[in-house]
Amino acid sequence: MFFGTFERHMEKSGRIALPPQFISEPHEIFILAKGVKACIVAYRLRDWDKLAVVLVSKPLPSAHARQMDREISVDVVRVQIDKKRRITLPSRFRQFANIQDEVIIVGFGENCFEIWDNKRWKINR
Repeated sequence: MFFGTFERHMEKSGRIALPPQFISEPHEIFILAKGVKACIVAYRLRDWDKLAVVLVSKPLPSAHARQMDREISVDVVRVQIDKKRRITLPSRFRQFANIQDEVIIVGFGENCFEIWDNKRWKINR
């Protein structure tokens, strides 16, 4: 489960430390996807696999729903936690979310958490 809001500093290499309570096993793998409001959404690999099954198995009722699914799944990347509980945000994801150096990590319940640029989070929350 992902709950809470956490401030982090991003290293020049694009690495950020995750909150310890978000990590269930060493060297865990997360899937990063581009969020709807210019943030990065992170899923545990096992949760992403469940979501992917749901997305491909049900008919989509509208063009808007198809567009949302496309936005979520077209540009994703796998990242693995290092020994210091960090993940690396790829540069194209940092550019998409306008992340410079200060980030906010927001727990989003059972399935995912979001990574925001600190300034953008304050505007969009």
